[in-house]
Amino acid sequence: MEFNFDTETITPDENGNISIGGTGCLIIPQGTTSQRPLTPIGGMLRYNTELSTVEYYNTSESSWDLVPSLPPQAGN
Repeated sequence: MEFNFDTETITPDENGNISIGGTGCLIIPQGTTSQRPLTPIGGMLRYNTELSTVEYYNTSESSWDLVPSLPPQAGN
């Protein structure tokens, strides 16, 4: 897959926040529970193919937690 600089952008702002432009999607890392990183860092985000959900590493709990699902919005 090639990055098209004419139609897609990745722009960090002065605070280090990243904005990804374009009309595509973001594919995050994925794998099973046993394939989680051995040395996780707080805020890591991945799709767990075994649990069929997105999870993140929570440093205050030292655990992988599920990203809560939002209820569907009216009209969607």
